Amino acid sequence: MKNKWYENISKQIRKEKTKLTIEQVKQVEEVYKKAFDSIAKQLEKGGYKELDGIFLQSYKNELKKELKSLKQELTKLTENATHEGAKLGTKLNQELTKEMLLAAGILDDKDFKNNFNKIQDSVVRDIIKGNLYKDHKTLDERIWKLVNKNGQQIQDVIAQGMAEQKSAIKLAEDLEEFLKPAAQRSVDWGEIYADVSKNVMYNAQTLARTVINHSYQNATIQSTQDNPFIEGIRWESAMQHGRTCEECMDRDGVVYPKDEVPLDHPNGMCTMIPEIPKSLAEIGSEIGRWVNGEENEQLDEWYDK
Repeated sequence: MKNKWYENISKQIRKEKTKLTIEQVKQVEEVYKKAFDSIAKQLEKGGYKELDGIFLQSYKNELKKELKSLKQELTKLTENATHEGAKLGTKLNQELTKEMLLAAGILDDKDFKNNFNKIQDSVVRDIIKGNLYKDHKTLDERIWKLVNKNGQQIQDVIAQGMAEQKSAIKLAEDLEEFLKPAAQRSVDWGEIYADVSKNVMYNAQTLARTVINHSYQNATIQSTQDNPFIEGIRWESAMQHGRTCEECMDRDGVVYPKDEVPLDHPNGMCTMIPEIPKSLAEIGSEIGRWVNGEENEQLDEWYDK
C-alpha cells in the first residue's frame, strides 16, 4: 500500500472493530448475569422445602417473564452493535471519499454524509430482516431461538437438581454456577449436570461477534462499489492461534473483485481492506486534471452517483 495515511486509518478501524466486539461480548455477559441472578432469586423463594407442583408452575411463569426480558435486552444490544459495525465498515471509504472531494473542491457535506448513512441503513436492514443469509431467518428469530434454548437448559438443570433431591436454595446456587464457563464450575457440578450445555451464553456471544463482523464487512463491500480508485477488496485474516480456520488463512492477502467478496463465517474475526493502488497524490492529480476539463468517464460516473 503506497499511502501511509490510508494504512494508518485501516489499522485504526481494525482496532475499533476489535474493541467494539470485546465490549459487546462483555455486555452480553452482563445481561445474562443480570437475568440469571433474577431467575435464581425467584427459585430461592422455594426455600429449603421440597419443590411442589404449585411452586414450580408459578416459577415457570416467572421464568417466562425473565426470558422475555433477556430477549429484549439481547435484541437491543445486537441491533446497536449492527449499527456500529456498519459505521466502521463505511468509515475508511468515507474518509477517502472526503479527501477526494476536497481535492476536487466539490465537497457537499450534507449529500456526502447522507450517501454513507443510506448504505449503513441498508446493511443493518439486511441483517435484521435476514436478507444476508441463505436461511432468511430474521435477527429476532435467531435471538428467540437461543433464548428459548436457554430456557430449556434452565429447566434441565432444575429437573436434574430435583432428581438429586436438592433444595430450592441449592438449585439457585447451581443455576448461578451454570452461567460460569465450564472450566470454572466445580467438579461436583460437572458430574451431576453432565448432559447440560458447557457454555450457556456461547450462542449469544457468537451472534454478537457475527453481526458486528458481517455488518462491518457488508458495509465495506457496499460502500466501495462506486469508488473508481478502489480496484478490489483485500482479505486480512485474524491469524489468531486456534481461532483462524484453514479457509480464512488461505484467503489472507487475497484481493477480491469488489462484487465477488465472500463474507466471513459465523464467529469470524477477519477484516477487509479496500485496495487502492494509487497514492493520494496520484488520486488528487487525476481529479485535478478532470476538474480542469480532462475527460475521465470513471470520474464522471462517480460524481453523478
